[in-house]
Amino acid sequence: MKRLFYILATGILVGCSPKVTSEMMTKDFQPQPTNHVMIIGAADDIPAGTGAIGRVVVDGKGTSVRKQYGRMLNMAVKETAQKGGNVLVIDTVDTKKNSVKATIGYTNETADLSLTLSPFRIDVLQKMTTIRRKPSAQPMDEVQQAGIAQQQDSVKQLEMEKWQVATQNMAAQKVVDDNNDNGDNGYNGGDVINAETQKADDVFFKLSLGSAETVSEILVDNGYTLPKQRGFGASMTYGRFTNSKWLGWGLDFFYSHTNISETVRGYHYEGSYTLGYMGPSVMLKANFTDKFRLLFSLGMGVAFCNDQESRFGYGSKADLGLEFMVSDAIGIGIESMGFASSFKAPKNVKLKDGERYGYDQSAVMLSARYHF
Repeated sequence: MKRLFYILATGILVGCSPKVTSEMMTKDFQPQPTNHVMIIGAADDIPAGTGAIGRVVVDGKGTSVRKQYGRMLNMAVKETAQKGGNVLVIDTVDTKKNSVKATIGYTNETADLSLTLSPFRIDVLQKMTTIRRKPSAQPMDEVQQAGIAQQQDSVKQLEMEKWQVATQNMAAQKVVDDNNDNGDNGYNGGDVINAETQKADDVFFKLSLGSAETVSEILVDNGYTLPKQRGFGASMTYGRFTNSKWLGWGLDFFYSHTNISETVRGYHYEGSYTLGYMGPSVMLKANFTDKFRLLFSLGMGVAFCNDQESRFGYGSKADLGLEFMVSDAIGIGIESMGFASSFKAPKNVKLKDGERYGYDQSAVMLSARYHF
């Protein structure tokens, strides 16, 4: 069962991950460093001497392009560099189909590093229009492609010769570096730098309200057990998903109040008890579509109880919820919650071996979430 859960969870996460595809006009160009790939937005002019050598498309797989624009650009930049391009021209950002379509280009001009991938550059690109109005890069003809490929081969050969001379000099001087296993051919995969981008943090506040039922036994003075009691419950959560789109953390608050009015075997009982909880939590998130997402959280923290007297202990809280995004900022949903607590027993209560004094509750709540 546990293996099946892992397989299903992996399938959900993989199915929601963006996918990149490309079509190339030439395969003769050598890979380029990703930190030299210039990203040209819809409102930018094409760098001088740029010719188109292919196309690249990043499919967001049902997840909002606004939520993962930095990640999608990172994938497009890597694909551009691997296919031999150093210019990425954003042609269309489709917010309905959650895709980014761009032209892969190449230029012999020196790279403008202010246009390469960075958190600042991503912010600038997000503020531009989604459809390119200016002319995109024009395709290279075969003569241009052959000239650039020959130039790259010459540079590669020159670097190879320099490397061979340097190796021979090191051997002559008997300088051996045991840590150097250098065997590159002028281009080393390590030269391609995986640019780190700041993904937009998913920061939210959630409020949940509903009925809370006490599922643990409630013993009264004469040893009788009261039936399950139902009361009111409220939960608040501050959460954050940062670099990871599926793993996050949060701070949970829980409150419930239950009034008792029961008659058992001729005895009538009146009273109430209040429970509280505060603690950190670990959260998991899976996006089924751009609108629906599944969320799970588990945490441990400090618990509070006020029945016969006020006391503090420890507790744990878990909840599983389904959320529907009404807009980019507001989501509504339903969730199932479980809460367990443990306290020091009052002096007049004697516990058997293995027993604990505490309240366990389950709840079904309606939730509203605001994403900052």
